Amino acid sequence: FFLMIRRPPRSTPLYSSAASDVYKRQIKFLYKQKNSMEVGKPLIGSPPGYIWTSMVWDKALSSTKLKMDPDGQTVNGGDGSTFRTAIGDYQFVAGSRYYFEVIVISGNVKMGVCRKISNVNNAFSDTLDGWGIYNGELRHNSNSTGAKYGKKPGPGEIVGVLLDMVEGTLSFTIGGVYYGVAY
Repeated sequence: FFLMIRRPPRSTPLYSSAASDVYKRQIKFLYKQKNSMEVGKPLIGSPPGYIWTSMVWDKALSSTKLKMDPDGQTVNGGDGSTFRTAIGDYQFVAGSRYYFEVIVISGNVKMGVCRKISNVNNAFSDTLDGWGIYNGELRHNSNSTGAKYGKKPGPGEIVGVLLDMVEGTLSFTIGGVYYGVAY
């Protein structure tokens, strides 16, 4: 297979936001702050130098085909045969480092960040402006395959997202284990 890995730009005038593709599953933002980063080891606390980002799913910026709880914390893909995108309400800006977590309630998860999204009824990570993980693989500008990374998160597992807009990198934790720089 072929995968083109491209790092997010180190300084971009565009805002980025948390994104998730929802397909017959539920995910929920977490509001707890859990402090070391070592590949293959548990992440204990929010990483040093990262801003703990509490957010909710932004209904106005997300697919209308998704079901969101009134509190904005839980999104459900419901029935359907394609991925749809939910966007968080927090905009990330260049020059800072951000960390947030979601918990997988059920189903498959595509989780990551995007600079912009033109069609929230498609997967954010299928575009040039989206970077994410899906079932233990990286996803960027592709809806079929990607390089192996981490593992598939199961129900009840926490996915942590580390967006470094100083160095231009994106990393993830799954089930508390840090998997290193993905992009």
